Amino acid sequence: MLSEYKNCVIDFGAGHSVYEDSSLFQRVHQALAAYSNIVLLLPSPDLDESVQILNERNEYVPDGSPNINEHFVRHPSNYELAKFTVYTKAKTPEETCSEILQLVGRHNRVEEGI
Repeated sequence: MLSEYKNCVIDFGAGHSVYEDSSLFQRVHQALAAYSNIVLLLPSPDLDESVQILNERNEYVPDGSPNINEHFVRHPSNYELAKFTVYTKAKTPEETCSEILQLVGRHNRVEEGI
């Protein structure tokens, strides 16, 4: 997929960026190594607050099963794959987009020596 699409956004979602099997994670990590614009979106730098916000958004009701939001927020895969983290709490989608574009643009200018 990465070789077929250029100059676009690919949204992995939490279910496609968290790996329990270390060999699978290493394959993904290698496949993404050449890409500098990998952004992790989280509601807040406070992981407890991020879980709470995601639970509210998804209307999570504790039922005795593991909290998938908490699992994805706390799992190290996302943090190891991401080159940038953008926090979305109290931001409009437009503000979040603008912040991502600024980070990516700044990073690309540094890489190009501009």
